[in-house]
Amino acid sequence: MPETDNVRARSGRGHKERAAAALAGMGLPISDAIRLLKLGAGERRLPSEAKAPKPMTREAKAERQSSEDKAFAAFADSLADLRNTGD
Repeated sequence: MPETDNVRARSGRGHKERAAAALAGMGLPISDAIRLLKLGAGERRLPSEAKAPKPMTREAKAERQSSEDKAFAAFADSLADLRNTGD
């Protein structure tokens, strides 16, 4: 099992909630944002600027996630579903 350390940070009231909401808008949980900072520390620089995804990107991601739950009895059924998706 890899060794881990606990990271603690103090901030004013409401900062964590606002940060979590802003990061969620970019598709990142707080833990992933901390991992990005750790990567930057290893490279001795701050990570690249993170931007919120465009609405079209968010829609495509949501569509992909919802389609991962589908199961089809036959290949023809999956093709029919693909044809009906664009409607």
